[in-house]
Amino acid sequence: MSNKVLNRIAISLAVGFFGFIIWIIYLANTGGRSVFFVLIKHMPYGDKVGHMLLFGTLTIWLTLHCNFVVLTLANMAFIGAASEFRCL
Repeated sequence: MSNKVLNRIAISLAVGFFGFIIWIIYLANTGGRSVFFVLIKHMPYGDKVGHMLLFGTLTIWLTLHCNFVVLTLANMAFIGAASEFRCL
């Protein structure tokens, strides 16, 4: 597969996953029920684990889309969330 195809797949997954996060936020704010909420409720620190998985996965998809762009500030290199703004 070419780099362009992989790039489109990565951004499609990131956009889709962002929509999933918006849906979860909507359900949480309106008091909706979801199997995810039941699962998280039974885990110790489940809300923290859920946030880490949701936003960590979104960061991975965006990093893949950006082809691992590195943002350098004050001689420090940032890969990932800090560099996402540079490629979008």
